[in-house]
Amino acid sequence: MDTVRHGLHSWLLFLLWNKGLSDGSDVTQTDILWGKKDDTATINCSHTKDSTYRQMYWYRQLPGESMKQIVFTTAFSKHEYESGFSVEKFPATKSDALTGSLTVEKLPPEDSGVYFCAVSQHSDTSLTDGSDVTQTPDILWKNKADSATISCSHTKGGSYFQMYWYRQLPGETMKLIVFTRLGNKDHDFGVFSKEKFSATKPDAESGTFTVNNLEPEDKGLYFCAVSEHSDTDTFNS
Repeated sequence: MDTVRHGLHSWLLFLLWNKGLSDGSDVTQTDILWGKKDDTATINCSHTKDSTYRQMYWYRQLPGESMKQIVFTTAFSKHEYESGFSVEKFPATKSDALTGSLTVEKLPPEDSGVYFCAVSQHSDTSLTDGSDVTQTPDILWKNKADSATISCSHTKGGSYFQMYWYRQLPGETMKLIVFTRLGNKDHDFGVFSKEKFSATKPDAESGTFTVNNLEPEDKGLYFCAVSEHSDTDTFNS
């Protein structure tokens, strides 16, 4: 995800690839949390997909670092923590299929970052910590009326030739801006303006997204996702 301010500041997340990734209207996460040093912060996540989506992944991205998976949870089962993360520091709950939470214990300043959840219907070995998808630049500064371009590339292979670009503005849910695919120059922007936003898809493993004529209200989180085939769940913008 990403940010733009009157200045303008954009903070871009490395992407999460998730089969069935939608525009976010079916997943709700605690928006902003403030805490003092040594406090505890809990983030709640819920979704309305259906009870078969019982698995939940929690991710973190610290400034200047790539996205990392903290823990995989599933209803009524033992949680699986990634290397470098512990249940003592990051306790998680998953009491039912539709909800879950992640807690960060004893907050130090270095815990400041972007945390978010993703849900899945079944185990998917393609759902990774983002190491096979890279989004640049990590931090972007631009002035009002400038254009800002974000590049995205992946190493999943040539069969992943579809790319989606998303935006989340402060206080709003995530929205799909444009769907692009190799060999199709007429990209699907849905309700979004082709004058305000533009995109390229020169090959299967890369693409770009541009926000034109930047305004303060363009500040938000922007990120890409890649897919191997069309998924009708993705077109809920």
